[in-house]
Amino acid sequence: MNQLRLLFFAVCLSVLCQLRAAESPVRASLSKPWVWGVEKLSFRRHVQIANQHNFYRLDLVQWQAEKNQPPKINFWLHEPKAYGNFSRPIMDFFQLQVNGISERQLYIHDETLRLWENSDNSAGADIQLNFNGAKLLLRWFMRPGSALLHGLISVAPDSSTVIKDIMVKLQFMPSAIAKDDNGKVLYGNAYARQAITPLRLLQQNKQAQVLQPEDAYLILQDTIFDGSSEGKGAGPCYISFDYQGVQQARLNMDNSWLCSLIIELDPAFKSFHFALWQHKNSFSNQEFQQYFTENRSLFQLH
Repeated sequence: MNQLRLLFFAVCLSVLCQLRAAESPVRASLSKPWVWGVEKLSFRRHVQIANQHNFYRLDLVQWQAEKNQPPKINFWLHEPKAYGNFSRPIMDFFQLQVNGISERQLYIHDETLRLWENSDNSAGADIQLNFNGAKLLLRWFMRPGSALLHGLISVAPDSSTVIKDIMVKLQFMPSAIAKDDNGKVLYGNAYARQAITPLRLLQQNKQAQVLQPEDAYLILQDTIFDGSSEGKGAGPCYISFDYQGVQQARLNMDNSWLCSLIIELDPAFKSFHFALWQHKNSFSNQEFQQYFTENRSLFQLH
C-alpha cells in the first residue's frame, strides 16, 4: 500500500512538474529605440514584457521643456496592439496623482528604471517615482500562465512625506474610434459602450458610475464596434484590480471615444494591485466572452 502511495505521489509530482515546465518564463527587456518626436525627448525607454500567452510594450518618455511648457512624462502602451483599447490614439493610458502632483511633473532618468526576474519566473520593470518626498514604486510585470499586464503601486521604504491623497487613472478606448464618411473622427454620439463585471452589466452613462468590491473585473466593449468584422474595431479589453486599500472606484463611460477608470486610494494604503489585457488579434464580443470563460486562469489577478 505504501509503495502504491509513493508511486501515485511520484506520478502526480511528475505531471505537476511537466505542467509547470510547459509554462515558459516571462522575459523583460529594456531598449532605447526611435519613437515619434524623438528630437523633442530628453528620455525614452521601451520596456517589453512577454510570455507565451501575450506581450506588452510600455513606452516611458519625457519631453523636453519648451517656451511655455515644462518637461512632462507620458506612459504609452504601444503593443500588442498599435491602435484601440489602451493604445494609440490614447497617449496616457496610465496616470498617477499624489498630493495633487501628477506623474507628468516628475523627473526620470536611467536609475529610475530597473529590470528584474523572480524565481517564480515572473519578470518586469520597477519605476521609482518621487512626489516631493512621497516616494512610490511602480512595478509592471507579467506572470507565467497569465495573459495580463500587472501593475503594482507600493510605498517606498524611504518615503518621507505623508500621502494625503492618491489617485490612479486608467484611460481606454474600447474597440475603436468612430469616423464619418470623410474620415473625420467622431468624439461622441457614435458609440454604445458597455462594461461587464462579475456583478452586473453597465451601460454608458453621462454620470460616473461608482463600482463595488464585487465588480472585481471589467470587460470593456462596444456593441456597435463589436469586433465582429473588418471596420468593427478590435473588440473588448479588460481591467481587474484589488479593492484592498481602495476608497472609491468610478467608471467614466459616456457616449464618447475616451473612457476612464478613476481609483482613489486610502492615503494609508501600502500597495495597490491592478492588471489589464489587450491582444494583437481582434475578438468579437461573443468570441471574447467564450475565450474568457474557457481560459479564466489567464485572467486571474492573483
